[in-house]
Formats: sequence, structure tokens, C-alpha cells
Amino acid sequence: MTQVAWDTLVRRLLHAMMTNDTFYVVMSGNSAAEGAGNNFFQSYMMQFHHIMEPVFDKLGMKLITRNNANGGVGSTIPALGGSSFYGESDILINDAEWFDNDPGPHDLFNRQAILSGERVPVMLTHHAEHILAWSNNMAPIGGFQWGWDFVPETTGEGQAMEVPYAARYMRCNIDANNLNLCGLEKFNSTCWVDRRDVKPPVAQGGFIRGRTKSHPGWRYHRLHSRKLAMMVLHALDTALEIWTVGVQANGAPLHESYWHMGEHYKLIRADLIELDAQADEKSASGLATPCEQFFSKFPIVCRVAMHGYGEWTPRVTPDDNSIHGICKHATNGYYPGQTDIPLYTGPDILPLNWKIPQGDIDVHAIAIASTSPRPPLDHSWNPDDHMNPDDYDDDEIDDDTTDDDDFDDDDIDDDTTDDELYNRRRMGGMRAERNFIQEQLAEHRESVLVDEVDRIRGFREQLGLTGGTFQPLHSPGDRPIVPMRGSNHEDTNRLLKEEEISPGLGWYLHNAETGFCDGSAQSECSRKNTSNCLMSGQNDARGGIIGDGLSGWLIMELKNIRSGVVLARVEDYTHADADPQTEGWTEVNNKNGQRKLFVPENDFFLDIAINGNIRTLNYTQLQEERHEVVHNMEIWPLLLDESKWNEQPSLSNEGETLEVGMRIRSSKGRDATISLTHLYCA
Repeated sequence: MTQVAWDTLVRRLLHAMMTNDTFYVVMSGNSAAEGAGNNFFQSYMMQFHHIMEPVFDKLGMKLITRNNANGGVGSTIPALGGSSFYGESDILINDAEWFDNDPGPHDLFNRQAILSGERVPVMLTHHAEHILAWSNNMAPIGGFQWGWDFVPETTGEGQAMEVPYAARYMRCNIDANNLNLCGLEKFNSTCWVDRRDVKPPVAQGGFIRGRTKSHPGWRYHRLHSRKLAMMVLHALDTALEIWTVGVQANGAPLHESYWHMGEHYKLIRADLIELDAQADEKSASGLATPCEQFFSKFPIVCRVAMHGYGEWTPRVTPDDNSIHGICKHATNGYYPGQTDIPLYTGPDILPLNWKIPQGDIDVHAIAIASTSPRPPLDHSWNPDDHMNPDDYDDDEIDDDTTDDDDFDDDDIDDDTTDDELYNRRRMGGMRAERNFIQEQLAEHRESVLVDEVDRIRGFREQLGLTGGTFQPLHSPGDRPIVPMRGSNHEDTNRLLKEEEISPGLGWYLHNAETGFCDGSAQSECSRKNTSNCLMSGQNDARGGIIGDGLSGWLIMELKNIRSGVVLARVEDYTHADADPQTEGWTEVNNKNGQRKLFVPENDFFLDIAINGNIRTLNYTQLQEERHEVVHNMEIWPLLLDESKWNEQPSLSNEGETLEVGMRIRSSKGRDATISLTHLYCA
């Protein structure tokens, strides 16, 4: 870790302790990092949280940890959306080693980490050389070592019992490998623990899928979490030393020069922006950085803070950052929203065979142990409550209050087993973070029910049982034409006055996961009533809004557009006839006897509408403009307004609100199917 990174981490921890702030640790990675083959709780990010959340709570901070990995892809897909998908982060880990190995995508990841959020995180990555050079070595960069040399060998079945539990069956010698001891003990996942309040309607499987040689087991994830925890603990130790020395030198409270972050973040960003400007003057092409060279069709994404919307999970605030959440409703109320409701909510019960054996060290038990009463700190936020810390009444503090106030000693009787106490204490220890996120959970559950009501109302109106109206965002008489950068098809910019641009009825939210899937320890994901592994907890899902030649317009309202950039990640390999919404249809929007489907000569047209101005691309033109960025990431530019790229975006400028629409036209109808998974904007 660079000295700048270490100083940034220590200063940020001091800031969080001084202000009782939230501290975010976020990871982007591949299937190995996300914990494929294991329960979500067994992944190293969740194991880190399991140990460190009580420590942060004792110091007056809230720890939010997110495992935002997606299997089979690298980090570029979410990174192009900036902090919209990751959220704020104080430590941001890029653990996607198998993909996106070109310097350009890694440069994008690091740049968006610096530019797109309120905070500048400490970045733990193996690809830091370019961002260090382009930030005058001011980017806070660090990394991990494997640490295998410290793991004792397992040589045989009997000897394994002498190895500490935390390191057992991790590193086998030749003899132990011949017996496959480490392989047999690699995974310990489960799909369900019987409970009285939930009865799965589908028979549950025995373990989580993904048990492959390339995916590490739970022991390795636990080891990796301990390395991350040790780094943060050392930083906390340094922060407390600085606090002590600072108070001794300048008195209490600690002087702001030790812990204020605003100017620190500005200096890091300023060096990056200044060196980019100097490079522009020296480069004939203007594409000097690895990021710009890689994203040569739209290099602006390397210079400005991007944001986005998507249907893949995990993503922070999954309802607010979804595409279906910004879709305009059809006249009958229909839009492609979520309809599935989780089978149950609340925390899962941990399997008893995950409990640390008697006599071995239980680090979590040490972390939650306390002989002090709970401090008078309320983790919930009430905007109407601005109580001064001096106003607290010590008489209101109950001397008998413990860190686990959900755990009542009076409930313990002679029949209470150690296993029951273990799970009850775990659920009590999760209370603080649940209070912080429960408002988002409540909003999510309410939105799912509202979606269901809207869909029912929409189908009733479709049957003529009631009416409805639609007010477009822009009046037909005032629709500005927005040019497309570098377009060789200027005649495709047109304003179709002869047809109404209104939301279609044939788009459908496909393959989206149910529940609250933000990648955090409080996520409640993968709980469909059709699931055969309800306790997997995995947040990785590949949702998309699918449509075809019969779906009509998909119209979205995008806010805060400053730099004239709207990019779409599209999957054009979606199976034909995959859209259940258009099943049985023969006309667009199922309007029998109305507008007939126009059959163009080359049989595929993409209509793009920006504030009512329609631009049409045929198949050949689309091939010229689409861009396969990295593996499994095809970008269709919907708007590239180069006239705004030289403007310096101002944070005080909220930007424009655009009405963006897209439509597929083809004589193949349901066979011409695509899936829209992400929108990237600036």
C-alpha cells in the first residue's frame, strides 16, 4: 500500500470516529471473489463484516460491507456506471483477475472510483500503475498478498486435527492431496435449515452450485477476510494513536486538520484532472490515457463522473438505480416492473455445523464481547432530531444494557442449548446495521407491491375495464434535435409527426432476482418461491428488460445529464421468442387491425428517440456504431453530443432531464429480441 493510501485510510477512519459516520467497504469481482460454490455469508466480504462490524460499532461507526461481484465478467460493466452501482466506498476492491486484462478497463475503473463518488476510496487492485502515473502518485492504491506461506500444511487425516481449525485442510502436501483431504473439506454450503415459520414450497437442494476447482472454498474466503480485517485493525490502531497524540498536543476535541477529508479528496482529484489537461496539449490525437485509447469511440467516459441504471444485481439502492424504475408507464399503467415477491424476509438461520468447535478460537465472539454498557448512540437517523450530544441524560442509560439488547437473559432456561444461544446472539448483533438499512428494505417491499398493483390495473385497462391517460415529458411542438457525434447518417435524424411516441406494452423485466439485493450483509436475495436453494443468499443475477419487434417503444426518463452521453449495454444474443409479454401477438403492442409492422429491406431497424427526435439505424449502421468494449459488454450509443464534452461539468449544475426511447422494428417480430441490462449516462 502506498503511503498516500495508508494516510487516506487512517484519516478516513478518524473522520468516521469523530463524526459517528458510516464506513463503506465494497468489492467488485468475478465468480471466485463473489463466493460461487459457497453461501453468500461465507464469502470473504461477508466474513470480514462478521468480524469487523462489532468493532466499528464499539467505536461509534456504522460499517456497511458489500460483495458486488458478478460471475463470468470483469469489473468494467458496473464500473462504467460509477458510484451508481457500487455506492459510496472508503475501501474499493477490484478482484476480477480473469477478465478485462487490457490496461484501458482498469484505468476506467480507477478513474471512476476517484471521480464519481463523494469520497475517494482506497483502491485495492493489482492494476495500479497507470492511475499512479496519471495522478502524480496521489491515487490511494494498495493490494493483497496471498499469505499461503503462513498456512500450516495438512499432511494426513489424523494430523489435520492438530492443525488450528481456521487453517485446517487449506494447504495439503502430496500425501494429503492423494487422499483428496483438502478437496473433500473445501466446501461446506447448504441450501436450507428447517425452521417453523417458513415452509419452502419446492424441495431444497443439498448445496450451492459452483463447486469447481477454480472457485475457492469457505476456508480460503475466511483467510482472505482476516487479511482485510488485519489491515483495517492496524489502520484503526494508527488512527487512535494519532488521536491521542493530537489531543495531547492541541487539546480536545481533536483538531480538524487531523481528520477533515474534503480538501484531501480535492487534492487527489485535482492532480488527476491537471495531468489529463497537460496530456491533451501534448497528444496530437487527444487520446493520451490508457482509458481514452481503449474507449476511443467515447473517451469522455474517462474524464467525467458517470452514473447509470441497471437490472443486474447486486447494486446499491436496487430500486432507485433500476431501469424499470425510470420507465414511463403506458396509457393503461403497464410498465416492465418487478412482480415476484420473496417467500420470506428477515435473516436466515445459520447451520449449526458452521459453528466454531468447542475449544477453538471464535474471533466473532471476541469481537462482540463487552463489559461496558451501550453508549448513548442511536444509529437511526431522524431529520427532525438535531439533539446536541451535551443534551444526553446519563440517567436514561440503563446499566444493564448490553451490546445485544435483543438478547434477554431472562429467556435462558436450563433447556436452552449452546446452538440456540449462538443463533440468537448473532441475530441480536445484526440489529445496528439492520436499523440503518431497514428504511431501504421497507421502500423496496412497498415498491414491489405497488408494481404488482400497477400491473393488475394495467391489464384491467387493457381489457377495457377502466381508462387511463399518458402525458409525455415533452410537448410534440418543442422537440430539439440532438446530433450524434461522428454520425455518417445525418439523414436518420428526423421528427416523426405522423406517429405518437408512447410507451409500448411489450417490454418485460426478465430474469430479475427478487428481494433486496444490494450486496450487503443485510441483503435479502434469491428467495423466490420457485427456488430450490433459498439460503444461498447470492446477489448475482442477470436481469434485463427484453423486447422484440412487437414490443413498441421503451421510454425512460434520465435525469442529471450534463455531458450529453447516454450509452446502453445490450444483449443481442437473447433467445428468440424470449419475451413472454408478446406471446401470441402478431401486431405491435397487440393492436389487431391497427398499425401494421413495417418490413424494411434489410429487416432490422433500431429507432432511438431523444426528447421526441427520432433517429433510425438499420442493421448495417448499427454495426458501425456498436462497440464490444470487453468480454460480454456490447455498447450501443444512444446519445453522444460532442459539443458538450469540452464543458467543465459543475456539481451545482443538475443537468438536463431527457426522455430517451428505443424501439425495434423487424418483420421477424418476436424473433428480433434484445435485452437492455444497463444505461450509462453523463
